[in-house]
Amino acid sequence: MNYRIAKRLIAALILGLTLSFAGCYEEPGADYVYFIDMSASVSMEDQPQLIAEVEKESGSLKCGDAVDVYGLHSQTAASAPLYHETIPPNDHTIDGEMKCRNKLKQVRQDLKEKLHAALNSPERTFHTKIFDAIDRLSQLKRAGNRRMTVYFVGDMLQSDEKLDLEKVRIADDNIAELLNPVVADYGWQRGMLSGVKVHCLLISLKPDAKAPLNERRLLRKFWQTLFDALGGAGTLATFDTHIG
Repeated sequence: MNYRIAKRLIAALILGLTLSFAGCYEEPGADYVYFIDMSASVSMEDQPQLIAEVEKESGSLKCGDAVDVYGLHSQTAASAPLYHETIPPNDHTIDGEMKCRNKLKQVRQDLKEKLHAALNSPERTFHTKIFDAIDRLSQLKRAGNRRMTVYFVGDMLQSDEKLDLEKVRIADDNIAELLNPVVADYGWQRGMLSGVKVHCLLISLKPDAKAPLNERRLLRKFWQTLFDALGGAGTLATFDTHIG
C-alpha cells in the first residue's frame, strides 16, 4: 500500500469516528422544579385544571432530566423535597433506551400523584413563603450548571412577615418599594437566575367570589419585575391558568 492510499484511509477512518461520536451526542439533561401551594387557597375544584396542565407539561421530560417537587408553605426554606427523581441518560443501547422509557413513564405518573397528594394535604398552611422558594432556587442554580424550568402552582400570593400580598395592595408605583427590602434581606444579586424559565400556573378566579385585593395584572407586574431583575427579561414565561 503506497503512502497516499494509506493517508486517505486514515483520514476516512478519523472522519467516520468523528461522525459516529457526533451522532451519539445528546444535549445534557435539564432540571424541572415544582413548587406546589399547600394553602387553603387551592380548592378541590381548582385541582383538575392544575393537574391537567402539569401532566401536559411533563410530556416534555426526556432522558437525563431531573424532577424536584417542593411544598409552598410556612416551612418552604427548610423542608425536604416531596419528590426527587432523575431519569437515566440514554446511552444508545437497547437496554439503556428501555430503562429511560420506563423511568419516564414512572416519573410522569409519580409527578401527577405527588401533585394530587400535595394539593390534598390535610395540613393546610396559613403562610405561603414564595420568597423562600426563590431563595431555594438560587441555591439549586448554584449547585448545578443545567437548564432549569420552574413551575409555581397556586395563587402566587406571597404571605408571611416579610410581605403579605393578601393584605398589602400592589400599585403601579409601589412595586420597587415593596421589593427592595426583600431583595436586600435575602442578599439576592441581579442575574442570579439567568437562564431559568419560570411558569406561574394560577388557580382560576371564581366569578361569584369576592374580588381579590390585588388584580392579576398588578400581581403579574410584581412578579415579572422581580424575575426580570434576578434572571433577565423573559424569565417569567407564564402567569396564567394554563401554559402555552
